Amino acid sequence: TDGQIGAAVDIKSNNLDSSEVGYWATNHKPGIMTNAVLALCQIARENLYKSLYALVRTDNPKSIAVLEKVGFKLSTEGLPEKKDGHIYNTYVSSLNWLYLVKFRIYSQWTCSLFL
Repeated sequence: TDGQIGAAVDIKSNNLDSSEVGYWATNHKPGIMTNAVLALCQIARENLYKSLYALVRTDNPKSIAVLEKVGFKLSTEGLPEKKDGHIYNTYVSSLNWLYLVKFRIYSQWTCSLFL
């Protein structure tokens, strides 16, 4: 409400074979980030991206929940990532396009994404 950006979602490259999805938010209202990531994934699919993945820290259950609700499948092993002088474990997640289509059809959620 003070004119600052409250959230962002992006695809980190134009590699249609495999690209990373990233997102962050300062406001954590339920469903907003899930809907934004879902909308971004739908746009990616319409623009012929074949595979999307995301990196998420193992100690970030809200972010993990966003990815799972959208249809990403978490890897079973965490990978080390160094950030701000600390080493964190991360999951690599990949998106199942079939699940995304089913989610879009049966979901009651809506989202507006301004590009």
